[in-house]
Amino acid sequence: MQSAGLTLASHGKSPALAWRSAAYLRRVASLSVTTPKPTDWLGELPPELHLRILEGVDDFSDCAAFSIASPRLGLLALRSGLARFKDPLFAVAMRLLLRARNFS
Repeated sequence: MQSAGLTLASHGKSPALAWRSAAYLRRVASLSVTTPKPTDWLGELPPELHLRILEGVDDFSDCAAFSIASPRLGLLALRSGLARFKDPLFAVAMRLLLRARNFS
């Protein structure tokens, strides 16, 4: 008996165990083919709306956390010239956040 490329004689398995192994391999193969769900829901929004959202962030530590969580949007805010993201206190908040992140 041969199932999914496994022979019982070579592996010394019972027919039921070989059938379960073949079913498991088929299930794993089908799972690896599926596409993962998107995790960046903000990426679906247009850049103009991103800037509107970033304009509403008024605390420097929140700006830093937002930039760490989504570097692409942090760069967008910096390049667009949003005042909070160009302030020296933003740089201090980034350093503090990165330092706390490295030590934890």
